[in-house]
Amino acid sequence: PRKQWYQRRVRATEKPVTFLHLLKLFQNDTVTMKDKTLISEHYDEIIFTEPTSLMYPLLVSSKPQDPGLAQHHQNFEEIERKTFTAIIEARRQIKTEIAELSARIKNQKESYQLLKQEVKDLEQDQGNKT
Repeated sequence: PRKQWYQRRVRATEKPVTFLHLLKLFQNDTVTMKDKTLISEHYDEIIFTEPTSLMYPLLVSSKPQDPGLAQHHQNFEEIERKTFTAIIEARRQIKTEIAELSARIKNQKESYQLLKQEVKDLEQDQGNKT
């Protein structure tokens, strides 16, 4: 069961509506299988017999949805293929960045060692002059 609360409740004039929707897990005569996907379609309408003055404009102004327009079936193999391709591309980019950063670290370490040796040589030259 699911309770539906209305967001534009100025006062507690509109009571929540409880929906009951059964979850279908297995194929039977009312549920069909398509491409290994379980499809169970059900259409409900809520009829407000005496809406309050606050609720009436909201009900009248909203555009009705055609339940036939919703796409219930997704191609999970296509989604999986796109996700797998994106993961492979991300791994490739990460490997490239790691290689670039490793090269930069190696260059920085070499520069540090050269500067350290120069400082040591300068200190020895200063010691020899005195």
